[in-house]
Amino acid sequence: MQQFVEGKQIFRFPDSWLVCKYDNQSFYRMHFSNVVSKGLKGVDFCAIDPEKRMLWLIEVKDYEGQLVRQKEITPEQEFIQKVVATSAGLFAAEFSATDANFEPFDFLEKMKNMTALSLVLFYNVPDSKKNMELQYLNNLKTKMLPKLKAFTPHRNDIHVLSLRHFKSFIPWKVIRVKR
Repeated sequence: MQQFVEGKQIFRFPDSWLVCKYDNQSFYRMHFSNVVSKGLKGVDFCAIDPEKRMLWLIEVKDYEGQLVRQKEITPEQEFIQKVVATSAGLFAAEFSATDANFEPFDFLEKMKNMTALSLVLFYNVPDSKKNMELQYLNNLKTKMLPKLKAFTPHRNDIHVLSLRHFKSFIPWKVIRVKR
C-alpha cells in the first residue's frame, strides 16, 4: 500500500493506484493557485483507480480536538469550491503541464481514460459536534448533492466520511497518526 500523510492521518492507497497530493504539484503552485486574488484552493488528493477507471478527488478536514471550526465559509461551500478549482486545474494541466511539473508524470495521461468520478470530503468534526457526528456528516452531504450534480449525477459517488464513520466499500484506508 502507498502511504501519504495529511495532517494527523495516514491515507493508504492500493499500490496499483496513481495518487498525487494535488496542492504539492508544482503546476498548481506556480500556475494555478494564484489565478484569482484569494487563490484557488485544490483538494488534498487526486487518485486514479485503474481497475474501476475511477478518478477520486479527496479533501481532508480535521477539526478533532478543536471546540469549533473557525472559518467564514461553510464546510460544504469550501469543499464545492475545491472540487471546482481542482477540476479546472486538472483540465488546464492536461494542456499545459509538463512531466516536470506534474507528478506522477503519467497521472494526466491515465486520467483521460477514467469513466467515473468519486468525490470525498473526509471530515473529522469539531468536538462540539461529536455527539451528533453522523447526522452532521449526512447533513453536509445533503447540502452538497444538488451543487455537485454537474460533476457526478450519482449520489453514491459523493461521500462525506470521518475516522469513526468510514465506509467499508471505500478501497483506500485512513488511520490516525499516533503522536
